[in-house]
Amino acid sequence: MRKVDTLICMATALLAITGVLSADDNGNPASQSKSKNLRGSYYVNGEIHVGTYGQPEGKPLTTGHNDFKPSWSKTGDMLVFFRRVKNDPDVSKWKTAIHIINADGTGLHQLTDGTHTDFNQTWTRDGSNTPIWNRKNPKTGGYVVMASKIGAKPGEEIPLTDKGHSTWAFTCLTDGRILVRSNPPKQGMGYYLMTPGKNADPTFERIECDLAKTGVLARVSLSPTETRVCFEFQRGFKKRVPGRTLYVADFDVKSRKITNAKPLANEEEKQIWFAYPRWSKDESSIVYHAGGKLYVYKPEDGSTHKVSTDDKADYRYPHFEDAPKLSQTIKITGSSMNRFILFLIAFLLSPCMLLAQGETKQGSTDSAFTKADKNGDGRLGPDEVKNEALFNRMDADSDGFVTQNEAQAL
Repeated sequence: MRKVDTLICMATALLAITGVLSADDNGNPASQSKSKNLRGSYYVNGEIHVGTYGQPEGKPLTTGHNDFKPSWSKTGDMLVFFRRVKNDPDVSKWKTAIHIINADGTGLHQLTDGTHTDFNQTWTRDGSNTPIWNRKNPKTGGYVVMASKIGAKPGEEIPLTDKGHSTWAFTCLTDGRILVRSNPPKQGMGYYLMTPGKNADPTFERIECDLAKTGVLARVSLSPTETRVCFEFQRGFKKRVPGRTLYVADFDVKSRKITNAKPLANEEEKQIWFAYPRWSKDESSIVYHAGGKLYVYKPEDGSTHKVSTDDKADYRYPHFEDAPKLSQTIKITGSSMNRFILFLIAFLLSPCMLLAQGETKQGSTDSAFTKADKNGDGRLGPDEVKNEALFNRMDADSDGFVTQNEAQAL
């Protein structure tokens, strides 16, 4: 074979890589495997659990306390949650302590001293794996976004926002911005993409959303590709927790717009606590709690299934597994070995042949990149590459996107 068409080689390698890394041990596509075995963390009767949705719980990770709202790290298989150390009929007067624990139940570590009201912790997506949360300002009743580090001691946390106005963080973007609800000076109450700055002086870029004109968006979850959101919606501005409707909507990072919002649960606004919708890593599912039970909604077909198994237990605050599982996906045994060998042949041999014969064609590479760039923004996101291992290999600067130069370099 003296001449090799670059585009054909790239397509062959991509198909091989996708087949190996995304197939389960029976050769089923990843979308099928993941949808059948969705794993996550959640609360049951005050204890943190990790398990597969739809299957009975095993041993809890924590016990003997009241632990809430576990959030799975983007890398490293860790959960950040808060522990209630002082109860009060008014939830906003609770005293809590932020903790981190490994997903296997080891390495419990306390980040805050338990003298504050710290709520709704999550992780950054910019590669730093930074835990952040919302801390109540007892003087004003507003909230300040706080940040710490894995392994830090209580008291080492720092504020990301000013105490002079309230800011509540929901979720993070790969470019380092944080999606918040805030009322920054001269900008007014609204939803913003916040860029942290020095000395707790961030910048705020307003997000447009028609629903926000008639009510409150709460517990916003951003999809892994950062193209969709799901959230609770409360009609009107007087706080009420039961009766909210859960929505899924499109999100445009560049124009900062939430559009095409559609209800996914409790459109009738029944006085039941529907809350905490969260995306799966492959975006095939949204998990949420309602009336002490857990449900999984499938955006593709609009179906909903109950996945909690003990009707006598109180289930809350579900979250999907986020840390990559490449080492568990490729099992070098049996049929997986055959796929792994094919992967090596396609991935290693094809580029070598191209380089050896000097036949790389710029036009073909450009054409393949353009076809993959579905939204035409001049770069590829994880949803356009559709393979985590290949995407990470191409994303040389780890900024969450693949440029044409990075694709050509590979």
